[in-house]
Amino acid sequence: MKNDKVAIRFQPQRTEIAIERGSTILDAALLGKVTLSHKCGGHGSCGTCKVIVDSKTTLEPPNLLEHRHLAEAQLGMGYRLACQCQLTGPATVQVPEDPLRRVVRELLAAMRETDKANMTD
Repeated sequence: MKNDKVAIRFQPQRTEIAIERGSTILDAALLGKVTLSHKCGGHGSCGTCKVIVDSKTTLEPPNLLEHRHLAEAQLGMGYRLACQCQLTGPATVQVPEDPLRRVVRELLAAMRETDKANMTD
């Protein structure tokens, strides 16, 4: 039996990997060393591994755990749980920025702007 691999591209990291069809998006992220929160270790109990899947990507329908952690509006926008979503074909996935990392980045940017302003005074 030949290997049946599919390509998955993670954005904004621009990381692309080939992985066995039927693997989860989280499996692919771990293989490609893409940073993706997953506090429960991939058991679908925490909901932290949310990703946005490109609308052109064909996937298995969301399972019960995904319906538990994602609102219908989120599912409609392409959100999926990386640990539950199995790859059936090529996929492009957007990894949202970790909220804590975003806050730190924004605070650092504000501090840099304050420092610049103070230097010109």
